Amino acid sequence: MDFQSTDGQVLTKYPDYLRQEFLPAKSRTIKIPSIGLKFYRKYSVITYLLMFFLFAVIGWCWEVGIHLVEDHVFVNRGTMMGPWLPIYGFGGTAGVLAMTVFGKRILKYPALTFLIVTTMCGVIEYAASYVLELYYGIRWWDYTGYFLNINGRICLEGVLIFGFAGCAAIYFIAPAFDDILKKISLKRKVILLIIFCPLFAADMIYSNVHPNVGKGITDYNSAYLPSSISVADCAAADMELEQYLS
Repeated sequence: MDFQSTDGQVLTKYPDYLRQEFLPAKSRTIKIPSIGLKFYRKYSVITYLLMFFLFAVIGWCWEVGIHLVEDHVFVNRGTMMGPWLPIYGFGGTAGVLAMTVFGKRILKYPALTFLIVTTMCGVIEYAASYVLELYYGIRWWDYTGYFLNINGRICLEGVLIFGFAGCAAIYFIAPAFDDILKKISLKRKVILLIIFCPLFAADMIYSNVHPNVGKGITDYNSAYLPSSISVADCAAADMELEQYLS
């Protein structure tokens, strides 16, 4: 007995017809109706690795872009020399992985996803700040003075921004990136990893000995002062002004 599917295709196997039209298959994905992206899916190991570099580069572009727009100064942000920030790569990939493994039901509720992702981002950022300062004795970011900050390592504004960015990564960026990668042959994806992984490893080894520091990176006070003017000069001038006024 033949059946016809909704698109007019003749299906001759009765069990297959039932399985396609009525029974929820294990691999069935949830779609975003407006754009058709399947945001719940299982990603391959290669996709996760390339996703790490994607988010790391996006994070670097975000940080650099903020300084370019607000202060018209190029600052190579982060602990490393290359155009990537590992904390963004790790955080974004970890969020996608966690929601893929544990969050099939959670993903149906964007508000709950946002709450979980925001919490994850706060924990990751705080831990990264603590470990970096413990290892190098240097802070690469400091939220002291920001509203609802915790030891200057995280603040409400920051975790909310990262929460929205994490949700965008889970619902939009990762699925779209995966769709693009599926159109690329396995050989080419492996070549990309062969290029990126050694470069990243070399940068990490070098930066471990010579971390990226300086104006706008770890020295916030003198980030945009002319090279001929130091923070000590400014402090001395402030003291002289206070003495004069008193």
